[in-house]
Amino acid sequence: MESYINISVETKNRISEMEGVFKKISEFDLAGCRSEMKRLEFELLETFDYIVDEFDDYLGGLEEFSVKGNTLNASFVCGGEGLDFLFQLFVFFGKNADSISATFNHDEEPDKSDISSIEHGKGKLFINGNEVYDEKDHQKNVFDYIRDEMLGALSEYSNCFLLITSTPDGEAPRWVRDQWIGLEIPLTIGSISGDLELADTDSEGPKDENESPLVMALDAFDVLQRKSPDAWAWWNENCTDLFHEDAAFVFSGGSWEIVERNSPKSS
Repeated sequence: MESYINISVETKNRISEMEGVFKKISEFDLAGCRSEMKRLEFELLETFDYIVDEFDDYLGGLEEFSVKGNTLNASFVCGGEGLDFLFQLFVFFGKNADSISATFNHDEEPDKSDISSIEHGKGKLFINGNEVYDEKDHQKNVFDYIRDEMLGALSEYSNCFLLITSTPDGEAPRWVRDQWIGLEIPLTIGSISGDLELADTDSEGPKDENESPLVMALDAFDVLQRKSPDAWAWWNENCTDLFHEDAAFVFSGGSWEIVERNSPKSS
């Protein structure tokens, strides 16, 4: 499969450095490119080394780039893992940019859940036109968010969520479990792959194929707290082990469905 990336970087202060980096990429001079990177931000060299180790042939897929004013535009043709490559570029160059955006497509039959665009500027991040991050609502830096979430919220199911349709089974009191009904839980890190199989994760996953894909417990509780502080408090008091960033959560079969955002079922 071939992937196609068009990326646009706008920066008032670093455009000459950006141009120098892309000139070296166009020459496939990776050593020279690394030297140019030092002019941007040394701490990012680790990210660049990862890009070179994992995606050196993708860097060779730079078809063209141009600079006009404070904006650099570039086009890449790369292989089947082009989306991961795009996220790495986004993190690397975005940290030195006033704004950065990209479009992504490939030569296979498109899927409704594909990522087609990503944009960051003025403290907000949009995926396929949907806002997924606002700096005033997050403790993480946006680029840490991208790095942590790119296998989940920024994956092929970024346009979907888990809708709880009925009271799930479980050991919590019925009134607590009832509060899940109608909530839309984000599908984030390690949630699902394209065929709804479990993705790799350190967390313990569902033991029954009828159970839901993994959701991150903190994401689920954040949504629950907005609806029912009392139900949230029950979980917080009785299941403290679920209140850490690596904890996963599942819902019983028959109590959920995966819904595309902006569908008639979504709120």
